[in-house]
Amino acid sequence: MGTHAVVGVGIREGAHMWRQFKLNDRKKRSCRMLKVPKYLHQGFIEKCSKFISSSGTTRRLSYFTNILVVLCVFVLTLSLTVQFVHGDQIQPETHMAASNDTGVCQSMDIRNSPSQLERLRNCRVIEGFLQILLIDRLKGSDKAFENYTFPLLTEITNYLMLYRVNGLKTLRKLFPNLTVIRGNQLFVNYALIVYELMDIEEIGLISLTHIGRGAVRIQNNPSLCYVHTIDWTLIAPHTLKTDHYIRC
Repeated sequence: MGTHAVVGVGIREGAHMWRQFKLNDRKKRSCRMLKVPKYLHQGFIEKCSKFISSSGTTRRLSYFTNILVVLCVFVLTLSLTVQFVHGDQIQPETHMAASNDTGVCQSMDIRNSPSQLERLRNCRVIEGFLQILLIDRLKGSDKAFENYTFPLLTEITNYLMLYRVNGLKTLRKLFPNLTVIRGNQLFVNYALIVYELMDIEEIGLISLTHIGRGAVRIQNNPSLCYVHTIDWTLIAPHTLKTDHYIRC
């Protein structure tokens, strides 16, 4: 082979190596400049991985690609963190009153103080449950409920539960016009629960005529008399007497 032929081969091989170097350099810069598209984090990692597998095998390039992998993972983690903090936090469920001009309120959990009953002030219907509980550390508790009455409330769509409410002797004044407890969702199998009210002497729901679904549980109320004489199946017609649990 002549001198000119050898020089020609050398030039061609040199040009090929230069083109390959420029191609790899462009790949490196394009991967470095990639932005993480929303909801395509996996695609971002795959693109970087393809570049890594198609790059050279020299030690210097391998060192660079390892750094690139770390950067890819860092950007992915940062993106997910920002998305969680600013857009996808799980909000705690609340049951605060949502009364409006129609008098329709959402589920309520009233506890610790009789003053929390004020949340019921404009409610005509509670779409959900009503829980009144853990009002059991009051001084002068025998008069704590005297000033509270809610004659507008006529219907509860889920259940009514009272638990450890001291000082409450009757529900007569508190809910004089409560007519219907629908029992759409129950507490276990019960639509009306009165449990461990130390001072209650009568149920007193004088307007309650219908429990649409679910039974009644009245238990551990030492001052409550004659409650076992009530035929609760007349108010809850879809139940049997054995469905109700009545223990004073």
